[in-house]
Order: sequence, then C-alpha cells, then structure tokens
Amino acid sequence: MVLTRRAHRDRMQITRWLPNEVLIEVIDHAPGIPDLESLSRVSKLFHALTLPVLHRFIVLDTGRLSNDGLKSFCAAMLKHPQRAQATRSMNVTFDNDFSQFPDYDLIFQILKLMKKLEYLCLIDFSQILPTMAAHLGDSLSFPDLRTCRLGLASEDKKNEAPLLRFLVSHPHLTHVRLWVPGFHDAESAQLRTCLPNLRHYQGTAGFLPYVSSNALTKARVAGWGGAFDDERIAESLKVMTADSDGALVLSNDCHFADGDALRDNLTSLSLHIPYVTSLQIRSWTLQFDMEVLENVSGSLESFNRLIYFALNYTNSEARFVGDDDHSRRRQNVALKWAETCPTLKACCIVDVAWRKVDDRWEEYQREDFEIETGFYSFDLI
Repeated sequence: MVLTRRAHRDRMQITRWLPNEVLIEVIDHAPGIPDLESLSRVSKLFHALTLPVLHRFIVLDTGRLSNDGLKSFCAAMLKHPQRAQATRSMNVTFDNDFSQFPDYDLIFQILKLMKKLEYLCLIDFSQILPTMAAHLGDSLSFPDLRTCRLGLASEDKKNEAPLLRFLVSHPHLTHVRLWVPGFHDAESAQLRTCLPNLRHYQGTAGFLPYVSSNALTKARVAGWGGAFDDERIAESLKVMTADSDGALVLSNDCHFADGDALRDNLTSLSLHIPYVTSLQIRSWTLQFDMEVLENVSGSLESFNRLIYFALNYTNSEARFVGDDDHSRRRQNVALKWAETCPTLKACCIVDVAWRKVDDRWEEYQREDFEIETGFYSFDLI
C-alpha cells in the first residue's frame, strides 16, 4: 500500500491519536495568552478546544472599548454560553461617561451565565449595580466566588444597600477589596454582611462595622481617623479577628491632623487588638518629622505580639527628607521602639528599614521588609 502525501500527513496528525482530554491538558499548560491565540489558529479543533481556556480570564476596559466592540463581545458570549460557563475570572473597568455605552446591560447578561466564577472585579459599576441588586439569587449567584474587588467612584448612598446585599448573597468570599467613598452610616445601619470565611479585606474602613466575621487575618483599611473612628473600627477589627489565632497583618491608611491623632490611633489599636503581629500606618497628610517619630514610642508598649512595625506615606514613592544626622536619629528612634516593644524584630520609617540580627539592628531594603511582613501582597488582589 502506498500512502499519498496527504494521507501520510493525516495519519501523523496529533489529533488522530490523542484524545481531546489530553489536548485540553496540553492547552491548559500554555505559558500565556499569545501562545493560546497561536494554538487556536492551528485548526478548527484546536480553535474549539482553546476558546474556553481563553475565556477563563476576561479583562474588559470600557475606556479602551467602543460600544460596538462591547456589543460584539457580549453577543458572542450570549450566542456561545459555554464560553461564559468556562470563565473563572471577570475583570471589568467601567468608563465614567455612561452615555457612550448604552449597552452596558449586556455585561450584566453575560455575568448571569458565569456560574463558575471565582474572581470578580468591577470598578465604577454604579450604572449596573441597581440591576445586579434586583436580580440577586438564582439569576445572579456565583457559588464558587471567593475573591471580589468592587469599586464605586461616586458618593451615592443609594448604591450602598444593593452593594451590601450582593456581598450578603456570597457568604463564601475569602478575599474582599471594596472602595465606597463617603460610606453613609445612617443608610446602612440596618444591614449586616455575614462573611464567615473572610480572611483578607482591603478598602473602606466605614464598611467594617457592618461585617459579621471572626477569621480575618489581613486587612488594609482606609479613610478613617479621629477618636470616634479609632474606637469603632478597632472594636470591629477585634471582633473580626476573634478566631484568627492572634495573627493579624494590618495596614492602616489615615488622615491624621497631627502627631497626637497618630498616637491616639495607635493607643486605640493597642487596647483592642494588642495581638497584631504586623502593623503599618500610612499617612495621607501628616509629615513624619522627628518629633512625631519620637512620640510614637510610648504607644507601642501595650502591643504584646508585634513583630513588624512601619510608618509610611500613602505615596509609595515618597522619601524621608533629611541629612545624615536625620538618618542616625531615625535609627535611634527605631532602637527606642525596640526597647519599648521587646517583641519587635523589624521596623520601617518611610524608605528605610531595620531588622534585628543576633541582637544587633542592621539596615535592609524596604522592599524586602514589605515582602517579609506581607504588606506587599495587599496590592495583588
């Protein structure tokens, strides 16, 4: 028997002697999106097998997408719902000019099909939030959702209740990143969000009193300051970390009027959560001059498990301005902190970090300090 060139080529095709399950496994291990796109163009079979994998991680930026492009994408997903069912991560950033996108509701339509979603990111989605809230339950429920990042740009109190209801309907969430400017306490006081599995939280401090959880281990809270907020938020953190085995990584972004406000904030934290192991205070406005730094020492003595402590600015590029004498004085402050808080093993002041090595304190990189403490991972959700 003599095989023609085409017959020989057909016999040698990988798709003839490998089952689709094996091919899918190979596709799953493709290094990146460009490789998946190349595989999808090999043949009709590879195109069909690769498309669901390509749709596992979807990123939509309406600032870079026309309304026609949005309609085309959503129409394809609605026509082939299996693609939406394969999606595990959905990341959407909405443009502020909603008038340019009259078909925003299509995104809601494809969200309803993503029953196996594990990660959801919606930035400035107030336009579709009322629609989402109206369809919570069977039509908009993600039983596998574990991580969500939700951000609203406008201070509209009407958005708070539906946002909380959305979170309430997903009690299995373990990671939440939430930004709601100007959280209105009075409007939300009757609502409580039960998130028993919540481990990591980033976002608006005003949201914490309305969360029922007791297993929190990491938190970066922002937008609080003043005696009332200090006590209220610190008490909430105490309740939320009740079952965390005393291990808490806390980063606190605050507006401090002066050094006394910073000291009061630390005092409140030490009273309610003295077991925090890693604590970072980031200031929006207060300058960390030598007087402020030296006055902090007395507030650290009540922390009984504090290992890492940092004072930084919310602007990560900021640097401490001063001469060599200031550098030495900062190091002396760090040594004083260690004397006040014996459990302290490393600390950071703006752009310089020190750690304890064989009973000596030595300088090391701030980046290494943030990785070691867990502060670096806050930005990865």
